Amino acid sequence: AALGAHLRGAEQQLVRGRRALAVRQIEIFVRLLNVFENNGKVTPAAAAALRAEAGRLTRVLGGV
Repeated sequence: AALGAHLRGAEQQLVRGRRALAVRQIEIFVRLLNVFENNGKVTPAAAAALRAEAGRLTRVLGGV
């Protein structure tokens, strides 16, 4: 639920035309994803796939 909330937040920011804030939400998603992976709530394979997608989204939106 927490991971999804950050993705929904990014989507809402995009709808409002706020790309930088959307990128920030994705960055927060990745940090939380790392915590979940370290705690065993997300498998390493799933975390890697999600991180890769988040990275692609960030690049498309003009982030790092």
